Amino acid sequence: MPLAERAGVACAQLRRAFVSQGLILSLKVQRDVLVVADSDRVTQVLVTSNALRHTQHGGVAVRIDGSGRLGWLKVRDTGEGISTQDLPHAFERFYRSDQSRARDAEENIGAGVGLTVSHHLVVAMGATIQVSSTEGVGSTFTVRLPQGLTGELAGRSEQVG
Repeated sequence: MPLAERAGVACAQLRRAFVSQGLILSLKVQRDVLVVADSDRVTQVLVTSNALRHTQHGGVAVRIDGSGRLGWLKVRDTGEGISTQDLPHAFERFYRSDQSRARDAEENIGAGVGLTVSHHLVVAMGATIQVSSTEGVGSTFTVRLPQGLTGELAGRSEQVG
């Protein structure tokens, strides 16, 4: 699956929501890569990300690149960031950095499972996800996916036996 194509589809789905909040959503392809991944899961990881919810100014940058046997997808936001003490818990189910906040549908706080779902989807594809963050600056999520066949062999399958 061409990673840039899939990221483009996900960004197109999200663009209206970003524009309506006065935020920028950019996609930059350093190098397109073919990855071994489920295209629907990759889209779901991008669409369920917390980047829009946690970005009040600036925007979100999605970057595609790769080298060696890995392709990677980076999502960087200009949100409030994740504290050093909360960072190890970023992918834990129901974890909230502010434990005093109960779920409140009016505020659309959510259930605290978005990053957990993304983590499980990524791992199910044989990939990894990492987060780095600076409070008050934003967070960067990096998904590393195994690269597939390139060149003329891409997209072909052969039956053996």
